Amino acid sequence: MSIIESSTSHDEPDAPRTAAATICFVACVESGPLEAQTVRLADSLRRFGGRLADSEIIAVTPRFGPPLARETRKRFAELGVRHERIPAHPRYSWYHYLNTPLALAAAESMTDATHMAWIDSDIIFLGEPEALVLPQDVDFTACVTDNGVVGSTGPDSPHEADWLRLFKLLDIDPEQLPWVTTHVENERIRMYFQAGLFVYKRDIGFSDYYLKMCEHVLDSRFGFAHNGEHFTDQVCLGLAMFKSGLRWRHLPYSHNFPMASFLPEQDGLDSAEILHYHDSMEPHFFDTVLERLHETHPEVHEWLRTQPPLTDPAPAPSRLLRQALRVARGVPRRRYRSRMLAA
Repeated sequence: MSIIESSTSHDEPDAPRTAAATICFVACVESGPLEAQTVRLADSLRRFGGRLADSEIIAVTPRFGPPLARETRKRFAELGVRHERIPAHPRYSWYHYLNTPLALAAAESMTDATHMAWIDSDIIFLGEPEALVLPQDVDFTACVTDNGVVGSTGPDSPHEADWLRLFKLLDIDPEQLPWVTTHVENERIRMYFQAGLFVYKRDIGFSDYYLKMCEHVLDSRFGFAHNGEHFTDQVCLGLAMFKSGLRWRHLPYSHNFPMASFLPEQDGLDSAEILHYHDSMEPHFFDTVLERLHETHPEVHEWLRTQPPLTDPAPAPSRLLRQALRVARGVPRRRYRSRMLAA
């Protein structure tokens, strides 16, 4: 069966569960800034996650690299974070965004949770994220935060030709694909989710399907003009969901609320339960985060003001090894892009 064919229909309601829904949160962690981010992510869930505060957290290292810092391992133990290393992808270890489906596919076999939640490490919880628990008639949820750089508004979009090429590659009828509306720009675009946070039911086999679609697109040397393969994983997320025939709903904007030095201030922070802070916890913007949270989330503000801005906790030898790996992985990346352009 082709990877662009779905083997399972999800039109029928889920069978009643005998136990309450549980969520396994999965994140990637590698030596460097991701360590401090993942620790802060876990700490925020334990403090502010409400009924989900004790949820399982698995931090996956999906390719070769330096060991995590001793302090990171200590904090993981204190916060109940399970750290696992898995083998690198045999062809695309240089494409770090493929870590998402790789980590999810591995984590599914490590948990008995009913729900899998992918969560980028540059996220913190501000309150109980109740919308992450899916009802019986929903298999998948994600947020349409913005146009994701390469989102297409239709024939007038500079990215439309690339989307149509991708639809042909994946045997998707563009007339059947739903349209969604972004929160930031209020634009109507072809189905395209922000991939920093999404939830699906563990028993539907989504991660494997999502991984195979990403591999198929990469193997086909597909890329967006001026952006190459950079957004492949994010674009494939919604398309894999659609091709799988999953029942879905929008994740509220409050559950993937963006804040960054490169974004204008957004309305709605007062009702946000999950903050996707991007570069906001770095020294150049950290005071702004504290200022904005002071009025809307005083408990989170009190916690964060005792924390330092996020920096790289890795020792010098680990940083040198990371730099060497970055150079080495740049070789197949450049080779891929040259072949992509030729194709």
